Amino acid sequence: MQDALWDSEPEGGGPTAPQRPPAREPHRYRRRGLDRCPKCDQPVEVFPIALAEGYDAVVPGEYPSARVPEDAARHLVRGQLWAGRDSGGWSRIHHRAVCPDEAMPEDPELLRMWRMLRVRKRARSEG
Repeated sequence: MQDALWDSEPEGGGPTAPQRPPAREPHRYRRRGLDRCPKCDQPVEVFPIALAEGYDAVVPGEYPSARVPEDAARHLVRGQLWAGRDSGGWSRIHHRAVCPDEAMPEDPELLRMWRMLRVRKRARSEG
């Protein structure tokens, strides 16, 4: 029996190659509330996903539903995040649609926000 963890010799008798740490899992939001995107470090609001397990992130604030593309629109019902526009006229924007570390969006409204977040990220990293 060994006395301490550092007193043991490998079974082969010689030194062994260092072990690589296990691969990191992709970031999954684990809690509701304000957080930061693990890719771009921008502030996000995190809510539980309706009809599914886990959480997803939206851009803080609400925006006129008519200006938010359907695939990027999210809305809240009783604290749960649903895909699509809100019938009340105000929707949330899915963060991935405007994340500066994701592909450039084609929609002109989302493109403006994406560019603004890229400039903010660049200024933050230089400052």
